[in-house]
Amino acid sequence: IDASLWVMQTDGRILKYTRGVREDFAPTDLDQPFAPGAVIYTDPDAELLYVLDRGNGRVVVLAKSGAYQLQYQFDQARDAGDIVVDEKGGQMYLLSGSKIYSVKL
Repeated sequence: IDASLWVMQTDGRILKYTRGVREDFAPTDLDQPFAPGAVIYTDPDAELLYVLDRGNGRVVVLAKSGAYQLQYQFDQARDAGDIVVDEKGGQMYLLSGSKIYSVKL
């Protein structure tokens, strides 16, 4: 939740609600759709939206308009259960079981 509420559907679609009203949102320029079970991260201070796409072993970075920015692809993303990003500190953290992986942005 930031100024909007972001919901990841089981089919990989992302829904965006602002003040209780659904807004159109569709990621653009993805090389493949999100796999079921993806997780979204953002916060009120974050400029971007981060999607932990476990099924495809990646973290996709999107503008809050839906425009594709970049992606990080690595095996540890497949086993991660959650994601937190510190944009100001330039770090992304992935929780996998009892391990925390840190990735420099």
